[in-house]
Amino acid sequence: MKFVPFRQFLESFKSIKRSPGLFALNALTDLVFLLVFSAVYIFFVVGIMDNIYNISGSVTKDMLQNVQPAENIFGMLSQVSGLNTQIGIIISMLIYFTIAAFLVWIVMQAISWWLSFRLNKIKLNFFSHFASFSLFGLVWWGLFVLIVYMFFRVSFHNILYSASSNWITIVTCLLLVLITYFELASYSVYGSFRETMKKLFNAAIMNAHLLILTYAIITALFAVVYLISIAVFNLSAIAGLVAGAVLTTLAITFSRIYLINVVNRI
Repeated sequence: MKFVPFRQFLESFKSIKRSPGLFALNALTDLVFLLVFSAVYIFFVVGIMDNIYNISGSVTKDMLQNVQPAENIFGMLSQVSGLNTQIGIIISMLIYFTIAAFLVWIVMQAISWWLSFRLNKIKLNFFSHFASFSLFGLVWWGLFVLIVYMFFRVSFHNILYSASSNWITIVTCLLLVLITYFELASYSVYGSFRETMKKLFNAAIMNAHLLILTYAIITALFAVVYLISIAVFNLSAIAGLVAGAVLTTLAITFSRIYLINVVNRI
């Protein structure tokens, strides 16, 4: 049992060798996802930053003298005349970005994980898989958004009252790591709700040492990809970007196949 992460690492290459076409399709799906997700991110973030820049250019020290502390930065700035509209736009864009990013993640990654299951010779009904993936995704994304929101709220409160924010940063990072730990494991299991929760408990808690080792191997893989991409980038910027995109996509696809392989054998 203790050698499962190493044994399944090699077995994952064998799975890819048996179905190279399916692996190529899986990788292509991941590449499209990265491009679409990046486009959504850039579109909304640029719009949000433009509005924040406009606000920062409109607000002066004199305007803030009579502003009373509020629960959040938007509450404070809304007291400044003429900024309500731009604040409303920023809040709306943050909400739309979260929804758009979530939908892109659910639709495209559900397909990617389904293809990875098939590559591991695990045949699942797509619609049942999509329902399960969406449910887990909604839970994890909800927790993620809640934690990030609380982080900024508490951090801003600490800034107002000159309190230390180091502890909240550490706690937030630990919680996000914990969410990611369970999230990836939950996507790797299948079956009825009872079977899924049983497998998740077995992999993520009862055999946590094996799952952590698996994550460590995946992290090392991405570290190698990063070093290779940087080395190529130093020779040619364009070649480095292309190599980085291709190698990162292949690493993502392989890691998913590998993780499914491990989780369902421990």
